[in-house]
Formats: sequence, C-alpha cells, structure tokens
Amino acid sequence: MKVKRSKYVFFYHQFQPKLDLEIFFYENVEKCFENQILAISILFGQEVIITSHEYELVMSYNDSEFVEISNDKFEEHEILFKYGILFLNDHPNEFLFSEFIEKQNKLIENKWHIYSALYHFMTKWEGMNVSLTKESALLSNSTLSQLTALYGPQPTAFHKISNFNESKKFKLDDISAYKESSFYDVLRKRLTTRVFKTNVKMSYEDFSKIVYSAFGVIGTLSITENEEDNLNFIALKKTSPSGGSLHPSEGYFLVLRVEGLDPGYYHYDSENNQLVLMRSLELINAIEMANKLTVGQEYTCDSSFLCFITTRYFRNYWKYSKHSGAYLVTIRDAAHICQTAYLTSTYLNLGCFTAAINQADVEKELNLDPFEEGVCMMFGCGIPDLNEKKDNALQPKLILRT
Repeated sequence: MKVKRSKYVFFYHQFQPKLDLEIFFYENVEKCFENQILAISILFGQEVIITSHEYELVMSYNDSEFVEISNDKFEEHEILFKYGILFLNDHPNEFLFSEFIEKQNKLIENKWHIYSALYHFMTKWEGMNVSLTKESALLSNSTLSQLTALYGPQPTAFHKISNFNESKKFKLDDISAYKESSFYDVLRKRLTTRVFKTNVKMSYEDFSKIVYSAFGVIGTLSITENEEDNLNFIALKKTSPSGGSLHPSEGYFLVLRVEGLDPGYYHYDSENNQLVLMRSLELINAIEMANKLTVGQEYTCDSSFLCFITTRYFRNYWKYSKHSGAYLVTIRDAAHICQTAYLTSTYLNLGCFTAAINQADVEKELNLDPFEEGVCMMFGCGIPDLNEKKDNALQPKLILRT
C-alpha cells in the first residue's frame, strides 16, 4: 500500500496533568504533567490526540507523493488514516479513506488559503443546543455579579484615547435637520426583534421586497479587454457591497409563514429574480428544523422565514487565490447583506434578527458540499408582536464557561 501526508494538518503541544496512581502512596506529592501532541486535520474537522510515535510516523512522509509501505503496517497507521492525517492508496480498505483525498483536492482547486481553511472548518457548530426561550431576560444582577467575579469590572462602554492635544478636538456639526429625515428614522428604529405573531403570515409582497433588497441584482457589467478572447467576466451590482464586485453570497430560505408559499426550503435565483423550491415541509417539521438549525433558540420558530447566507468560495478565490484576506471578505459580504435585510425590514415595519447557527447541520439540510459552498451566517424576519413585550429586543441569557 502507499501512504502520504495531508497538506492540511497542523500540530500543537500542550502540558496536561498526568494521573499516576502510584503518587497516592507518597507524601509531599508534586503535580505531574505530560506533553500531549494534538493533530488538527482540517479534513476531519476535529483535533485529536496522537502519540509521539504516531507523530514521528506522520513526519516521516511528505505531502507531495505516495510512498510504498508493507501491508502489515496498516494497523500501526490506521488511526492516522481515520482522521485524515495520512492518506492511503492501493489498499483493499482504500474506499474508507478516499473521502479525505477528495476533500483536499477541493481545497486546492478552490484556492483556499490554508489559515482561512483552518479557522473556517475548525470553528463550525453541529448539534449545539443552548435552549434559549422567548422569555429570555436581560442580564440579571446575579449574572452580572458572576461576570464581575470571573473577569473583573466590565470594560468601559465609551473608549477614550490618550496622548493627544486638547486643542485638537472638533465637535461634529449640528445634524438636527438630518435627524428629521425619513432615512434617519429607519436607522433610528432599527432593532433586533425576537417576539413575533405566529397567527399572521408575512405578505408575499413584503417577502419579495426583503429578498430582492438583500440579494437582487440591480446591474451587471461584462468586463472584457478583447471580445475575440471569449472572456466572460461579469461584475454584479447589488444593494450591498462585495469584494471585487464578485458577490459570492447566496440566499437559502426556510419558509415558515409567508403568503402563497408552502413551508420548506427555497433558493433565490438572482439571475431570474425567482425562488426555486428545494423541498417542501409540513409546518411542524419546518418549526422543528428552525429550532435545530438555530441551536435551540425558540423565538426563531415564530418568525416568517429564516435566510441562511452561503458563500460560493471559488467565486471569490478565483480572483483572490489563496489570499490571506479573502475569507474575511466573504464574511463581510454576508454581514452587509444582514444589515440590508435589517434596514429593509425596519422600513416595512417588520421585525428582523440574526442568530447563532449550526453551520454543519444547515449544510446537510441544504445538501451542500461544504468544501465548495458553505454557510456563514443567517437572518430571520417576521411580524412583530408589539403587544407581547414593550421592549422587543430581548437579550439571551449568558451561559458562563470558565
């Protein structure tokens, strides 16, 4: 069989307390520590502890070519194959491990920067549930006391710089007239809404306005130096900015309560300004999925729809190949879209929110290949229930971890 090392594996060392039963028979026991080696395989998506011998095995191979070893060495290498640290070829069990080679090829083909890939694939959530209810309250005094005890006083809300000349302060101009404008009124009213009416559906017209404002194409430009070269680079213009005018973000919708639409998953086809039904669901199942995909935050289930924003990575990395800043640009793109959705919802007197999500679970539901197109964030909208809570911008309880 043949073996080579993954290009997408990292290692780090940590000292951990060591449990030695013999030390309990002695007085004046000192703490014992052992060095642990953790291998981080981007292709596996988790860090795993390996032995020093396994580490030496990994380092004995390179990542450019397969090296022949005897079949009786399989058991010694098996755990490294299992976690995508080493690749296996020409072996009866090859099919068990070939998926890691396919994943690595996709990272290479899509021009991922290695540190961006490390962050992206090692920080995804799957199956998380924080069980936040609609009744989640503002920070309690006990929670504030816990935070202060653990971390000290809260950093000041208003940051000041030092070492400047007092004469170099400039008061901003009076903008009283601007504050009376309709545009500023939208900015002022923008807030996060977490209490919705569940017995009223959002109109299809309002839904269309939000979708188009967030993802619709308002202009295209074909950029070619010479038409005879058959080049076809299309720059897009939308309501939100995007690095390089590439707009790699896509909108996938879990519809719950929208007039004229069955509950289910939809994709927005921006070229034709239309929704494409991916899969219908019963409302009860759509509600269950909303809760699961947003890590158990119950209020999301009362909204009219959830929108999951994905990134087609190669659309961006094609131009910014293996660039250290390209991944950050894709996140900024999605954040711009969320703000556009917030402002549009506010203008329409609707409620909007963003929430934590189980990215890996969303990608499975949408049947996406996460090495080519992955979920980065979401927003949701609904009909605000203004009678339920005077302050509709509820804050979730903090879960303290030391």
